[in-house]
Amino acid sequence: MDKNLSRNNKEKVLRRLEGLLQPRGFCRGKSMYFIRISLPYLEFVQLRHTTSDASFRITMGMRVVDDSWNAIGLNDAPYERYHSALGHEQTNLFQYGEDENSVVACARGIVDFIEKVAEPWYNSARNLVLLVPLNPDTFALG
Repeated sequence: MDKNLSRNNKEKVLRRLEGLLQPRGFCRGKSMYFIRISLPYLEFVQLRHTTSDASFRITMGMRVVDDSWNAIGLNDAPYERYHSALGHEQTNLFQYGEDENSVVACARGIVDFIEKVAEPWYNSARNLVLLVPLNPDTFALG
């Protein structure tokens, strides 16, 4: 796929997601972060774009709002662990192509992931007594 078309379609997916996630309380933060404040937590979905196959990888996470660490810490694993919850076996669930239908399908696939995987995880994690401010020395961000 042409680089310009890939970049344009990536932005179309992100704009479509912004509209689809807003009713769920998420707003777009940094370019590929969608964030929701659910006091005392900050819940987020981070997308990473893969140019080689025009797809996104997803990481979801949660953070205590009053955490003094300046960066958003990732508190969960990437979506690969959750294929079975979505009924998929393929590696790139969130791929788009040159046509508008693939952009729509990619955005809807990401929303499906958020509804079926992220939301239940957020709900269960909100009840954990062990969810405390992150210590930046416990892991390294890549």
